[in-house]
Amino acid sequence: GQNCVMAGGSYAPLVAEDPPSANPPYLGTVNYKWVRVTAKANGATAPYYTNGNANGGGVNPGTQICWNGSSEVPASKLGVANCALGGAPPAWNPVYQLTSFAVTPTGSTRMLQMEVAQDPPLSTHGAVDSQDHVTLNGKLDINAYDYCTCKCTAFDNKGNCTQWGNRPGKTCDPSKYAIYAAGSVDNPNGSETFVSGQNPAIAQNQPWTWDMDSLIARYTSDPNTVNVTQAPYNWSCTAGDCGGHSGATFGVPPTMPPSPPDNPAGAGQYTQTTYVPGNLQITGGPQGNGVLIVNGDLDIHGGLEFYGLIIVKGVIKFTGGGSSQVNVYGAIIAGQESLVDNVLGGSAVIDYDYCALPQPDKTKPPRTLAFRELNF
Repeated sequence: GQNCVMAGGSYAPLVAEDPPSANPPYLGTVNYKWVRVTAKANGATAPYYTNGNANGGGVNPGTQICWNGSSEVPASKLGVANCALGGAPPAWNPVYQLTSFAVTPTGSTRMLQMEVAQDPPLSTHGAVDSQDHVTLNGKLDINAYDYCTCKCTAFDNKGNCTQWGNRPGKTCDPSKYAIYAAGSVDNPNGSETFVSGQNPAIAQNQPWTWDMDSLIARYTSDPNTVNVTQAPYNWSCTAGDCGGHSGATFGVPPTMPPSPPDNPAGAGQYTQTTYVPGNLQITGGPQGNGVLIVNGDLDIHGGLEFYGLIIVKGVIKFTGGGSSQVNVYGAIIAGQESLVDNVLGGSAVIDYDYCALPQPDKTKPPRTLAFRELNF
């Protein structure tokens, strides 16, 4: 064995497991220090179980726990047997418990435990995920076939797509809804078109799986996130209101439509995670690339060209799409009512695009979800 020196002293020498040590163990069962890595399962006693209780609703003490990027969820609540069945693309990863046991030369012991997980690729339920009621008013087109993996292979005599297939080297993902809502959705009228591989294309009164505060913190905790109250914007945000701004740029999108879909070209394009700490109205042809987070309400008045993910904790309103053929490639997550109101004669067009959504940096260590000292 060898001594592992640390601040305040050194641990006891490591004892080989095979052959067993003749030295008496400090705790009667463990005679060496160790680190154990286990997949987290629902515990039987508070506070280590997940989902508010140890048993019930398909959850039991042995149910594996998964991380969906914003909260820990029992695998049974996701409709899968274990966290390895994360879907395509995977929407969750296993949670691991790292337990470390140490013994000092004086015989005292200490056990620490942390829970970690890799952030899964972000994948929404639909092109628009809304926590509240969705009001439809005006011209609106939403295509939930993944632009990154799907292409139209047949058209009718009006130029409308009637069949979708795989892009070269890809497998078309038709699993998204045009609108996925925890509340209700207005019935579409003749000026509103929803295309999806799901039938119906709109899912209403569904479970809400996003923890909006955790989701926002996931991006605002990144030191590279740009807060609009600081340079280069220096916007004034008082009493939860950041005012109205014309022609704002939140990163430069690729040339639209994105081509090739999985690595689109475009002069001067760059991605940016932008945080707005209050209500915002944007006008005059704003554009963006990356993640736009509005911790309040967002009113988009006029054309918008955005490639990526828009997260709005409050109400999102489209009041005119302007001259842009497509307003958003990516997805929208709205924590409250999603109001699409094009009474000014514009049009809002949203294409779900998995390749436009932010993905975790695999070069970074796993995210720490919990840390505690175990007493025994």
